[in-house]
Amino acid sequence: MTAMSTERTIGSVAANEALAKIKLYGLEPNRLFAMPIYNEYVLADSTYLSIYRQYFDATATDLPGLGDTDAWADLYAKAHEIIWPEYYYPSVIDVGNQKYSWSALCKRVGVNKVQVTVFVSRLGDGSSFYPYFDRMIGDPVGEWTKTTLPQPVMFAVDYEANIDGSVTELRIDPLVDPTGKDFDYTNIAKYVGKNATIVSDNTGRMFKVMDVDRTTGVTILKFDGNIAGGNDGVKFWVIPPRLSALMVDPAIVPMVGGRYPCVGVYQYTIDY
Repeated sequence: MTAMSTERTIGSVAANEALAKIKLYGLEPNRLFAMPIYNEYVLADSTYLSIYRQYFDATATDLPGLGDTDAWADLYAKAHEIIWPEYYYPSVIDVGNQKYSWSALCKRVGVNKVQVTVFVSRLGDGSSFYPYFDRMIGDPVGEWTKTTLPQPVMFAVDYEANIDGSVTELRIDPLVDPTGKDFDYTNIAKYVGKNATIVSDNTGRMFKVMDVDRTTGVTILKFDGNIAGGNDGVKFWVIPPRLSALMVDPAIVPMVGGRYPCVGVYQYTIDY
């Protein structure tokens, strides 16, 4: 209990620090608030933070054109190199010895408001890697790869309402690819375990998984209370366990195993 209490305290402090960093770097309005992704979450990484502006002329108002892949790749690599150490907690110069990290999802929830959902995770040893869906590589929507820091991953579900209209169970559907690219999602069921916190992509609401039933071949997530059914949609986010193997096929959801790394999920609303 003492260890859990300590991690909850660490999680809260780390999340507040993450929010401060997001405010410091700022969000990229030309990317984050484009209409095609309105009301959908995006990962708060160097793709969407205004750190990009460090590599533009002071008078520039636009990012590279969508078809200018070389310019995007170069810009993303430079920004990524600078921003990556900021995800470790606590913030110290000697990056690599920290035991925790953070990641965040952001989406527009009003004319001038952004909802920020921060995930604080416990790091594994130096040999641990985690699954990551990288939007900046592959054609047209990205591909699977690996990362040294835990990152939220989207998965799809289906459900049936109870007689009273409530929904207390979700079924993970490995045949549905939320990216729309028809990847092999067979391994996605292992990404969510008991006590994991999942976040609705549609509403931003957070739910704790109370139990997981894998006995029927279909993974069923059980919750203590109504998850509001269709209002929360069929796409959710979760921090998965570490990779079971280092080799990753870009078109197949990687296999994972081990302990659930996320110690806390926190939400904020900020103005931009």
